[in-house]
Amino acid sequence: MKCSIHSDREALSSCETCGVFFCEGCLIDVEDKFFCKNHVAVLIRNNHRPPKYSHHYHNHYNFSSDYPYKSRIVALLLCIFLGYLGIHRFYTGKVGTGILYLFTGGLFVFGWFFDILRIVSGGFLDANARPLR
Repeated sequence: MKCSIHSDREALSSCETCGVFFCEGCLIDVEDKFFCKNHVAVLIRNNHRPPKYSHHYHNHYNFSSDYPYKSRIVALLLCIFLGYLGIHRFYTGKVGTGILYLFTGGLFVFGWFFDILRIVSGGFLDANARPLR
């Protein structure tokens, strides 16, 4: 299995929160659990520490079930059909980059294509660094 960021490196493990595979340089070990840098930042920002023995990690770290998660399918469809306008970025709360995509044609089509791949692979996060469901 390859790292989702560095395709030339083997993945060490997956992030406890999002489940995406990363290499050793992309993961941070917190109490014998691995987290990607985005989710460690969320832990720090929310002043949470991971529980030692939890199999239901989405209910910790302020990822409560009442949080309005964005749909991966909706984001993917918006990205495929209107990605050059950045509509999928507005949908996930990334207004700044949505405006940038709007005026640059999806960052000259390259950003649009890259976002499709990230949504499909599960690496695309909403504005609060939460995974799409």
